[in-house]
Amino acid sequence: MERRSVDGRKPFGELLRDHRAAAGLTQEYLADRAGLSLDAVSALERGVHPNPRRRTIVLLAAALGLDEAQREELVAATRRPAATATPIDQRSAAWQLYVELTTRISVAELPAGEGLLRESLSSLYGLFGTTRAVLKELGPELASRPSPAGPSLRSIAMRMLDGVLRPFLSKWHALLLDHENGRPPGTSPAEHERAWARNEELRAALVPVRQALRECAASLAAIAEVTGAEHPPASP
Repeated sequence: MERRSVDGRKPFGELLRDHRAAAGLTQEYLADRAGLSLDAVSALERGVHPNPRRRTIVLLAAALGLDEAQREELVAATRRPAATATPIDQRSAAWQLYVELTTRISVAELPAGEGLLRESLSSLYGLFGTTRAVLKELGPELASRPSPAGPSLRSIAMRMLDGVLRPFLSKWHALLLDHENGRPPGTSPAEHERAWARNEELRAALVPVRQALRECAASLAAIAEVTGAEHPPASP
């Protein structure tokens, strides 16, 4: 019998298993593509961890090749009912997005021959989902309210979503995924990615994306009234 949460949604584990089955992947292959352990994927599908970290969801969504709506469905399956949510104001929302921008691996420099492009793209996907969630939580009136520091939070967020992230991800996610799907047995994801003919092209394309996101971070810092803002070391 199909289980449903109190708000009518499928539990995260069942939803993950459905997507994996639709993609024709074994748990082992999904774990390998997502950079997770087989035990972790198995535990998630069995509901042992019904509320995984956002980074884990982003890695799984990328490995499964999910579209935006499907990724949002996975994220939503881990959320508590809306009645438990704590309202936020514009300054708090700006702070949330500022922290997201300044602590993500995708906004840090990616030296030639170091790091994985998949990690950067997965991080950007996570940023896309987080930004949308913050906008929805804030609401249209507060998000669009003019800021004494300059642009409204909504205008900054929409620049991130539609001006930076969407065009970049719509092009490069499919291209990288197509290459990943051709990985020969016995070749590690890192080795296969480094052998990609478009590896350096994608690394170069990330440079203006990082710059644009850093500019957005500066605007968000002004709304959040962050003084002496610094960019801490990035993490996935």
